[in-house]
Amino acid sequence: PYGIQTEHMALTITEEEPLLHFTVQLGDKKGEVKSQMTGAYNLNNYAAAFAVGEYFGVEFSEMIAACEQYA
Repeated sequence: PYGIQTEHMALTITEEEPLLHFTVQLGDKKGEVKSQMTGAYNLNNYAAAFAVGEYFGVEFSEMIAACEQYA
């Protein structure tokens, strides 16, 4: 499966058609995002969103909810 992995973050696509779904692990937190977006290329944008959210202290569950609501 396609994904992005760093020392602190991992995003792995679980479904790509019709909409992008992926798992995210940020440090010791893990969750699943069922996005409203299409295309694996958006995974980089989601990785950036999680990095910025973590930097500003956004709760992990809020980050997932925001990613799922964005269209």
